Amino acid sequence: MVSLANYLLTTQAQSQTVSTIDFAAVFLKDTIVIMRIEKDLFARHVGIEILDMAAGRATARLKIEKHHLNGIEITQGGAIFTLADFVLAAASNSHGPVAVAINASISFCKPTGQGSVLTAEAREVSRNRKTASYTIQVSDDNNETVAIFQGMVYIKKSSS
Repeated sequence: MVSLANYLLTTQAQSQTVSTIDFAAVFLKDTIVIMRIEKDLFARHVGIEILDMAAGRATARLKIEKHHLNGIEITQGGAIFTLADFVLAAASNSHGPVAVAINASISFCKPTGQGSVLTAEAREVSRNRKTASYTIQVSDDNNETVAIFQGMVYIKKSSS
């Protein structure tokens, strides 16, 4: 899992110098974001590991095991979609407000099998106060593209 310290250092390095009060607010927001991502029980059950997360981006990986395979012994499309959807959630929620997927599509480019390690990298393409769009590339251990995922999220209003 991504460590709170690494996430905070990455996030702070991208921003201006902040006061102690600002840092405390950022720390609280970032702690809540990380706790939200780490509470994803389905991702944990499937075996997804978050590697990196910063404002508008995230990276995670999944080692393909026998239970991730379909009937023709290749990685089940749902396992790849789940990995991509998880980094969409991490990247879109990295700003603080809760964001939920409203549209997603995936193109499968290359099959993989048991023993492969898939890495998904999410990148924010656009963001406004209500929606945001992301591109996620899923690659194998040879850095070859396995799938390309496009996702859009709705950004919920803060309860404050």
